[in-house]
Amino acid sequence: MKKSIALLLCLVLVFGAVACAAPAASVDETAAPEPEATPATEIPAEVPAGDAVKVAYSIPGLSAPIWTAASEGFKAKAAEFGWEAEILDPNDNLETQISQIENALVKGVNGVVITPIDGEAVSSLMGQCEEAGVPVIAIDRQVAGTSLATVEADNLLIGQQMGEMYLKTLGDKEGKVLIVGGPLSSSATVNRTEGFKTAIKDAANVTVVAESATEMDSEVVLAAVTN
Repeated sequence: MKKSIALLLCLVLVFGAVACAAPAASVDETAAPEPEATPATEIPAEVPAGDAVKVAYSIPGLSAPIWTAASEGFKAKAAEFGWEAEILDPNDNLETQISQIENALVKGVNGVVITPIDGEAVSSLMGQCEEAGVPVIAIDRQVAGTSLATVEADNLLIGQQMGEMYLKTLGDKEGKVLIVGGPLSSSATVNRTEGFKTAIKDAANVTVVAESATEMDSEVVLAAVTN
């Protein structure tokens, strides 16, 4: 268990460095730039290089470019440490995501990294991981249940900064806003939307005409915008 926690702590540092290296855009163009974060490269002493370490990363689906990039980064860092990494692609299907992780537990993975399709629905799965002594790290979206850590951007702040930038660009003109977000089961979607609406709530010249939650599917997004 100590070995599993150590290796996932190392991955926390890796994903945390990625998140810190890509902060939300700021509306203050005169502010001094933040120093870039340096990714962790040292392996904790409890996880010797070359040890038989298996980690699985469950993404929502490779159809979205962000998860393709995250998967490649995960595999590259795991290879650098000499670990065996498996990418679990449920193709945005919750039941498949759960069954794939259950199968990974049966195969004896040392750790699980997950970006949940539905953070609440996987709570029982977190219990299975805990019983098996397999620590879990949540990436980008929060998970109900026990996890070692959650690595995510400040999505509330991101949404707020988006709203502030919109108001700055709009100026005194009248604005009508269509909010098209990801699935409401995603904490990132909920927090970014909340942050955006907080930023514009006192603007008398802005009206939110509609809100549409999508499943990160380009056709669904196009239909929402067209309608």
